[in-house]
This record gives sequence, structure tokens and C-alpha cells, in this order.
Amino acid sequence: MAKVIEALTPTESDDLLVTAFCPNLETFECEMAPNFSDKALETLIIKRTGSRFRGSTLWRVAVDFTQYPGRPMTLDLWESLENVVDDFFELDLTYVTDQPDMSISAWSGVGTTEMVPEWALEGI
Repeated sequence: MAKVIEALTPTESDDLLVTAFCPNLETFECEMAPNFSDKALETLIIKRTGSRFRGSTLWRVAVDFTQYPGRPMTLDLWESLENVVDDFFELDLTYVTDQPDMSISAWSGVGTTEMVPEWALEGI
């Protein structure tokens, strides 16, 4: 996938971003083994949505970073692209969370902590 991202990212030629694989690409989705960096994805989006690119505008990107090899966010793309893309651009990113899985006990969802004995709340 890293080579695919590189091929899809336009390169500069004569001050125009014109050289790219699939110049009419409008949607990019990756659900399996996205072994490219957030920075590479950011560069792809910036170059494909810029006014200098002479191809179809990329309007939707969906990447699931939780699949093998799952990894947490390394660059906040929502924040870095805030002033780059318009309101019609769709960005759907899924990352591995830093929070451990919550333990579930027989008392989960029974009521408020006042209603559940203290010993039953341990490990929740």
C-alpha cells in the first residue's frame, strides 16, 4: 500500500501537479493493512484537493488503521486538513485506541454506583 499511496500522489511538473496514477480518482478507501504513514496520506489529500491539480478532485478518504498492523494516530489529520479541504470533503479514519478494553461484570448496567455494592465495582 505504501507504493500505491506514492503512485497516487501527484508530483510537480512545470509548476502544475499533473503526474499521477489514476488522475480521475475521487474516492480512496483502505480497509486492509494500511502500511503507509499519516503524513503520506496527508500529502496525497493535499495534492489531490489543491487547485493546481489537473484531475478529478479527491472528495472522500476512508482508512481503517485498526487492521493488521493496527496502530494509534501519529498525526491528527482532521486538524491538519481543517483549512485545506472544503465542507464537502469526507474523511473517515479509524485508529487503535489507547484505552484498554473495559471489563464487564455481572453488575455492569445494573444501576448507579450507589445501588451496587463496593466489592462488585472492583475491576470495572
